[in-house]
Amino acid sequence: MIKDVKAAFFDIDHTLTRHSTAIRCIAYNLWKRRVPVKFCFSIIRPYFKYKKGTMSLNNCDTMMAGMDGLPRTLLDSMGKISFKRYHEKDLYGEMVNLIGEYRKAGIPVILATSSPRFVVESYYEYLKADHLIATELRFNEKDETDGTFVGMVAFDSGKRERVDAYMKEMGYDPQNCAFYSDSIHDLPSLSMVGSPVAVNPDRELEKHARENHWDILDFRSK
Repeated sequence: MIKDVKAAFFDIDHTLTRHSTAIRCIAYNLWKRRVPVKFCFSIIRPYFKYKKGTMSLNNCDTMMAGMDGLPRTLLDSMGKISFKRYHEKDLYGEMVNLIGEYRKAGIPVILATSSPRFVVESYYEYLKADHLIATELRFNEKDETDGTFVGMVAFDSGKRERVDAYMKEMGYDPQNCAFYSDSIHDLPSLSMVGSPVAVNPDRELEKHARENHWDILDFRSK
């Protein structure tokens, strides 16, 4: 498959990692008392909406409201501390190796996730990916976030729009690209490429992948 691909896009949570990077980041830093309790609800509430299937692009705009007033330096350090604590046990070795194969072949690797940038920046650097598409928080002149977003949230059709825009910017033909994801929420992105791959798929995505004869990778039992 690699030789036929000109660029490879990867979701992160449950595709490259066993757990939610955002949940682990918030929980660990809350336990360390580095953030206020209200911060926890910024992630927990949308996470359960996501798990229940009730989360949509339209109700993403208020999900980080509990983060208002937090400085960029604190958020960045939270992401780095969580990564250092968890990445070795959380990353699927098979997926890390696959990304390494793409890089060795000279094929660009792009991470595309709905998680906020501060949560996943260290994963992007560690994997030596070529680009990161993530949800971007807005910061004021004091470099404090107000909990709102800059541009399109990288979720569902919003992720597809941002992936599509990047493909056009780089001159990639979607039919010559691969997209790897675990979630039915990434169906818009998976459906636009020539090489969609369901990785550790949820029930709905697995059903869709089998019906459409997509490749399926599953490392959850290992």
